[in-house]
Amino acid sequence: MERIPLKAQARRDGGKNFCRRLRASGETPAVLYGMGGDAIMLSIDTHDFLKSTAKLSGEMAMFSVSAEELGIENQLAVIRELQRDPLSERLVHLDLMRVDLTQPIDVVVPVHGRGNPIGVRDGGVLEQITRSVHLRCLPDLVPPHIEVDVSELAINQSIHVSDLDLGEKIEMHSPATDVLFHVVVPRKIEEEAVAAEAEVGAEGEAAAEGEGAEDKKGE
Repeated sequence: MERIPLKAQARRDGGKNFCRRLRASGETPAVLYGMGGDAIMLSIDTHDFLKSTAKLSGEMAMFSVSAEELGIENQLAVIRELQRDPLSERLVHLDLMRVDLTQPIDVVVPVHGRGNPIGVRDGGVLEQITRSVHLRCLPDLVPPHIEVDVSELAINQSIHVSDLDLGEKIEMHSPATDVLFHVVVPRKIEEEAVAAEAEVGAEGEAAAEGEGAEDKKGE
């Protein structure tokens, strides 16, 4: 897992008004906690953070946090929660959790598909149902993402969590039955097929009724 340097400053006020002014000045409130230590209020430069994480695209990363005035130097941490404003998407707050390289951690890792499914070439549509999975492993073993080969998927076939092979050192905590990817018949074609079946059925019923009427007339 990639390690990204992250410089921080002490933040001695956790009030809403102070945090609002902090964001207006280009800083983002953050908190560092975990490993039995006290929670420490920090602030980070928003521009620097966004620049250093721009290429991650949601992938997992480990941060090396330093705050000189607090005596914190290269403290390894992962993002436990990243809050954004629901309207502006602006970064609002960061929760950073300390990690010990000798102790396993619980993380959420994104899932990416690779390849062009057989079913798509046959006219189907690839859908990703689950976009991330929950893992437990040592920090250095956390994959930035999980890549799944979907090239062999035919129409109406699926790949489940149980199909993933991550090795013995990584525990999967997501349900084995969760669907990651499947290839389905395009909705329009499916609707047309259903309509066609209904039309054939209606014609059959009309024909049967017509035959019944003729039989009664003959009688």
